[in-house]
Amino acid sequence: MSDKMTSEELGKRLETWFRNWMYKDSLLDQQAFQQIKSILEDVKEDAVKDLGWANGWGDEPVIVKECKRLKHKTSESSDDPPFRRFNWTVRCDICGYVYRYDSSG
Repeated sequence: MSDKMTSEELGKRLETWFRNWMYKDSLLDQQAFQQIKSILEDVKEDAVKDLGWANGWGDEPVIVKECKRLKHKTSESSDDPPFRRFNWTVRCDICGYVYRYDSSG
């Protein structure tokens, strides 16, 4: 796993890549594709914090408590079939977290 970049480092890296890409007349080559992929992976790591399964928490994480206090709108979804929805995913795009819970029990 790569070290996380600061926003400033990420911005410089994206700017350099974009400047180089703008001057190319051809389609994206493999090297450019790998640069984009690497940058997006770093952004993804910084963008969302996975809090795991809520069923295993002793106490609710501070970030979730604060999110509820601020009354952020979270999204809740399930990939389970409609007749058997037990595993749910909760996400707050404002706070940048996601967690899952099992409601079967």
